Amino acid sequence: MQLNPDQTAYDSGDTVELTAAADPGWAFDSWSGDLTGSTNPATLVMDSDKSVTANFVADSTPPLISNVQASPGTTTAVITWITDEPSTSSAAFGPSSAYENGSVDGTNLVTDHSLTLTGLTPNSSYHFQVSSSDAAGNTAFSSDGTFSTLDNPGPQIDIWYGDNQDFGAIGNPQQWVNILGNVSDPDGVNSLVYTLNNGPQRVLSIGPDTRRLALPGDFNIDIDHLELVDGINQVVITAEDGLGTQSST
Repeated sequence: MQLNPDQTAYDSGDTVELTAAADPGWAFDSWSGDLTGSTNPATLVMDSDKSVTANFVADSTPPLISNVQASPGTTTAVITWITDEPSTSSAAFGPSSAYENGSVDGTNLVTDHSLTLTGLTPNSSYHFQVSSSDAAGNTAFSSDGTFSTLDNPGPQIDIWYGDNQDFGAIGNPQQWVNILGNVSDPDGVNSLVYTLNNGPQRVLSIGPDTRRLALPGDFNIDIDHLELVDGINQVVITAEDGLGTQSST
């Protein structure tokens, strides 16, 4: 029991606030002695010596689950919810309400819950259900929820000086044509290749390195002018991310 103010003695007329704090697995039930009822906290006016007992019963009430939210990405989803008492965390998920993918679990007793579901397929629908158990083992379940993962557009390829570039201006002879850019993807970039005028694929290095590729994802295409034809030449750059999704420019 907690007293406010917490003193060894009180003057006549002092007001004391009493708060009954239950141990895990127990719930406050009522006051007895010089204080009755079940209001908690409760107020007691000191006009004589007082004797108060806080009565507790085994907790049989499951947590109250509220504010269940799903925040999906392409291959993951963050599930959050709130409970009215410290409790565990569990989120079952799958393509249907049978939750074929199993569950992700957290054993810490908390009131703000957050779990991350992984291994999801982009642009797909999923069902999920959260549950929480308090210290007494009382378990509550949410209703079935749904979310859809985002589409995976593949790696983003940025050509620094635009998709259409002119080289070999009169008076500025050059042997090499350089096409510079950067590639990025939240799932990582597995490979980067290019073709020249529908020719064979050529593998590109991805920065950083100790030479010209300063930042992660930087790339540089070196093309000898002898490989070019007069007029328009076509360079196609293709990147593949960690999920096997490709994009080209």
